[in-house]
Amino acid sequence: MANKNFAAILLFLLFAILCCWFFLLEKGAYTTSFTTSSAPGVVYEKVLNWKFRKFQEVEIVEKMPFYNIRQKLDFRKDSTFLDWSFIPLNDSITQVELKAISANPSFENRLKMLFKNDKLEEGLETELAQLQETLISDKELYSVQVNGETTSPASNCACISLNSKTDGKAFKMMASIDHLSDFVLENNLETTGRPRVIIQKWNIKKDSIAFDFCFPVLAEKQPQHPLIFFRNIPAVLSLKATFRGNYMFSHLAWYELLNYAERNGYEVQPLPQEIFYDNPELGGDSRNWKAEIFFPLKQ
Repeated sequence: MANKNFAAILLFLLFAILCCWFFLLEKGAYTTSFTTSSAPGVVYEKVLNWKFRKFQEVEIVEKMPFYNIRQKLDFRKDSTFLDWSFIPLNDSITQVELKAISANPSFENRLKMLFKNDKLEEGLETELAQLQETLISDKELYSVQVNGETTSPASNCACISLNSKTDGKAFKMMASIDHLSDFVLENNLETTGRPRVIIQKWNIKKDSIAFDFCFPVLAEKQPQHPLIFFRNIPAVLSLKATFRGNYMFSHLAWYELLNYAERNGYEVQPLPQEIFYDNPELGGDSRNWKAEIFFPLKQ
């Protein structure tokens, strides 16, 4: 009799565990995490543009810059959601969490997940290892130092308006710098500072920017040109960071400043100004190129 009672209790406990598993499985069939010294926005952008090696069909379903991404992965006739979270632990450390969740929560699919999908997990672990290595190697190419609150410099500039993806800013500048240089030389304009970029619009959701690429010049004369115009850039209270590295990565300093601002109670306008102190055409070690980044503070 005692054995029968024990068996009944054991079956009941097993049933209860199975029910709990069934209803809680959507919390993550496969869950893993790691920490990185990159800001949440840096990791967000890297995952957003990540080219998976182990999986062919991965589409972005939802995203919340710069903290969450949901992707849909088709693997062996099954669909799985990849839920990414990027959690700032402090000013310099971000925790990256990944949960793989069945996209078809039928009883049959949940039952299948009682058994480990070794190939799926193995592929995800490989991708995560490569992601970690890439974040580490990227950090060797640039550095960002947050300097804190300051006033951005005022200037009068000759500018040209451009549009690009956020990470395509440097290429647009390279394609347009001759237009600005020729205009300044042909009109004998005296330059008064280093080239700079003023972001006019940043569509974070679409990862695109509209910006003015400018040369500071004296305001004594303003010759007409179909593409180049003059504008005054006022001095404004800002958060400043110093970036060193190839200017194609300078936008990564934006994410570091946004993370710093959020964690330290600053409200900023996401319309940064960048001032470039080195000429890439002269070559040299790009890790030593310097730029200053200013995020205007909301008044």
